[in-house]
Amino acid sequence: MANEGQMLLAQATKLLDEVWDLQEIVQEGRFGSTAQHIKKVTPWKGGAMHKKLVNMMYSGAIATSSLEADAPNPTKIDLLDLEIQESHLRRLSFSISHSIQAQMETSDPDHAAYNLARELALQANETIGEKRNQMLNSDGSARKALVAARYDSDGTPWNGSHPDALEAFIKIDGGSISNFHQGEIIDIHNGTTASIRVVAQVLDVIHDTYMLGLNVGPGIVVELATDYLTSGTGTGVLNAFTDVADGDVIVNRTETLESTPGAGDGCGYHAAFSSLMDITATPSAYFGITRSAIGRRFMVPYGHDYSTGGTYGANNGTMVNLDIDAHFGPFADVMGMLIPPARAYRKNKDFQLTDALVCQASPSLVNEIVRQAGQGTALFTRAVASDMDSATRAKLVAVAGWNGAVLINPNVPPIVVQPEALAPANTIRMFEPNCWEFIRMGGNAPTMIKTPGGDMWHNRRNTTTGNLTSILDASGFVIEAPLCDQPRLNYVIMGVKSSL
Repeated sequence: MANEGQMLLAQATKLLDEVWDLQEIVQEGRFGSTAQHIKKVTPWKGGAMHKKLVNMMYSGAIATSSLEADAPNPTKIDLLDLEIQESHLRRLSFSISHSIQAQMETSDPDHAAYNLARELALQANETIGEKRNQMLNSDGSARKALVAARYDSDGTPWNGSHPDALEAFIKIDGGSISNFHQGEIIDIHNGTTASIRVVAQVLDVIHDTYMLGLNVGPGIVVELATDYLTSGTGTGVLNAFTDVADGDVIVNRTETLESTPGAGDGCGYHAAFSSLMDITATPSAYFGITRSAIGRRFMVPYGHDYSTGGTYGANNGTMVNLDIDAHFGPFADVMGMLIPPARAYRKNKDFQLTDALVCQASPSLVNEIVRQAGQGTALFTRAVASDMDSATRAKLVAVAGWNGAVLINPNVPPIVVQPEALAPANTIRMFEPNCWEFIRMGGNAPTMIKTPGGDMWHNRRNTTTGNLTSILDASGFVIEAPLCDQPRLNYVIMGVKSSL
């Protein structure tokens, strides 16, 4: 009888699995692959945390011909204190909602495609991961992209005919198109924090340069978000898309830009990954330390902007075709002096090290890197992770199941090359993953705001009567900040493009 009961249970489980296997198909996945390489997490400690950076090592021994000479004068060791305040942390949060009626519809086993509440919760968790990657790849602010041009919503030249300028197609630059998703609400600022031009909802995301056969992308089709107009500031809000212009800044709704670059008073990560990839030390502040000051320039990464005719470090000149020997060669020469001893020191301190450095860029640039390395360059050879055994792959990076290309140069550790959809255009970033960590308040998973009974779902109340409605809300958050303890182990190549 016991065996028969187990068989019946197994059959019932299989039947339920078949019912719930009718999975929904989401049209776009979440983007971002930078944060997965940062595995170290340090729990936040109340008040202000302090990290000590050893700026100046013991200077070492001296040689002399006098066998009875005095010992050299001792060297003062410079310990640099990083004070991480609570204001440096950022809250990444989300809210989700659905109706009881919708939940009842999707709970019907004969017609349900998925469990609505469960699907919303899973997607919300994914949005936290994507937001983390977006912020790591931003310029330290909350900026998603810049407006490059404005068209009518069908991609034809702007005349405000669709209708009364309530819809538009916005071509973007200064950020990845992968920062946008259908349905999200955005603010378009007039290039500063002074005023918001318009509050809009994204209706379509066009990743290609072409939309409806017109060469106007990449960009987004947007409509005026009339439900949000009253919370806008600035005269442009009520004028729809009429005043939107080249150079305007796009952010998520209610996120704020910094008052001045590097101020750290906006919604972006303080001392973000992207900020530490700035070869001009802008923004200059890193947890209160001026990176451009004498004796502090080890906090500015090495690298070069190969574009011509623009502002150095701004990546805004004429781009040059990537040449892996010419552009990666200086990296191997310089970092060959820095990374091996840094790794030896970390190993002596029992750090858990991955074998490889990480190289990330847009997919087109990664394709160019891998193609050139596979054609027998003078300085780099290429290995393919799929040709390695699983144990070798597992040691390369802290990402389970990673697969890709590996560049080999005698000066530096192996370099794993990975496309990052959120990476800035014409930029290649290489970093030592072992020097990065997250300072996090609470656990890695989002903290859900629970009801007194312990449930994550709350019945919404009618704003007029105060009565409970059939709408269920839930919200959660993660509080964190990224930290790098050796900024000079990062390297950036700017101003390069793919010749493909």
